[in-house]
Amino acid sequence: MAELHAQYRLRMPQLVEPDPQVRAMLAGLREAGWQLGVVTNGMVDNQTNKIRRAELYDLVDTIVISDAVKIRKPDAQIFRHAITRLDSEPGTHVVMLGDSLEHDVAGGHITGFTTVWVSHGRPLPRSGPRPPSPAHRRHRD
Repeated sequence: MAELHAQYRLRMPQLVEPDPQVRAMLAGLREAGWQLGVVTNGMVDNQTNKIRRAELYDLVDTIVISDAVKIRKPDAQIFRHAITRLDSEPGTHVVMLGDSLEHDVAGGHITGFTTVWVSHGRPLPRSGPRPPSPAHRRHRD
């Protein structure tokens, strides 16, 4: 079982494919003067390798991985950690974009950020965390 888990962890980052639209969006935001960060739950080696494989590592200013800071999303502390690294303050001028209502949207909201839910075409669930209105933006991709 341990060997199977080790193989899975090694293979998982290799399954990530770069997305030219995401890269272009991040490059455009950076050119417009935005500071960019990644906040992710997971193990340092695995998440770092996935971010590198997605070709995003050099497009962001900071990366905060839950395993490294011993805090997991949706805890506001992990988001505050990222903001501190960017030498900024929490507020609605900070945008948390993520595909998890529970971890990204709820965590960003409790930290005081504007949030955007990337739905991947999924309908809004009947229960659980809700994107705030009117600041909520739903993005399908």
